[in-house]
Amino acid sequence: MKKIGWTLAGNLIALYILDVLFDGIIFTKKALLLMALALWVLNSFVKPVLRFLTAPLSWITFGLWHLVLNVLILYTAFRFVPGAFFADYGVLALAVIVLSILNSIISKMFGSDE
Repeated sequence: MKKIGWTLAGNLIALYILDVLFDGIIFTKKALLLMALALWVLNSFVKPVLRFLTAPLSWITFGLWHLVLNVLILYTAFRFVPGAFFADYGVLALAVIVLSILNSIISKMFGSDE
């Protein structure tokens, strides 16, 4: 339960930073909380299944498929959360890269890897 809380807090902080960094990404306050929850659900339950099903694509593309998969997960979260908007897919792809960097930094800072 503690790890879930740290993961949600890390997602919330990272999404807020994305909102500040990118003009093409906009969240309302409520959408920011819902987006953190949606990302946790999608990353915890949907992404492992998709990774398993698309493992051959990952091998063929030497792991670049994971970037596409992360963009699809973030896109899905944006589509389900009202009040969360993105300008275009280029911003979304950049946001995925920044989001993964921010999540790794936040998890190292707060020790949520334990």
